[in-house]
Amino acid sequence: MSVLSVRWRDGGMEARCPLCDDFLPTTGEYWNPKSLTRCRACLADHYRLLQLGYTRAETDRYAHRLKDRMRYAMNREESLRRNLVYRATHKERSKAYNAASYAKSKGDPTLMAQYHVDWPDERLGRKVPMSSVEARRRQWRESKRRARAAA
Repeated sequence: MSVLSVRWRDGGMEARCPLCDDFLPTTGEYWNPKSLTRCRACLADHYRLLQLGYTRAETDRYAHRLKDRMRYAMNREESLRRNLVYRATHKERSKAYNAASYAKSKGDPTLMAQYHVDWPDERLGRKVPMSSVEARRRQWRESKRRARAAA
């Protein structure tokens, strides 16, 4: 959705909101400068309804949930099997991922840096021990940069 029309008036430019069909001056008082899709009043209404959960009709929400449940049921067995195979073949990666989740929950930068060092790098095939957290982060960023350059 975008601004449908703009016109010039004595006071300056005016844009029409596609939802309320009002011509409003193109100032920050009436429009959000990042997106001219709706006037501020319509945006406020939209966010208020969004908070209340009324942006979609009940039948649409029901159909959307039903479609999601059907997709989940169809793919459940295959997804479980694929995840088990992945975990069995990538034990080090799963262990590093679990360690990273633990470190993130604790908020400890030392543990988070250790996760980046212990991550099994298939291109190098080795682990590079480093002492400082900053050096570990730098090494991780460099490996990401090399991977993007190689791809």
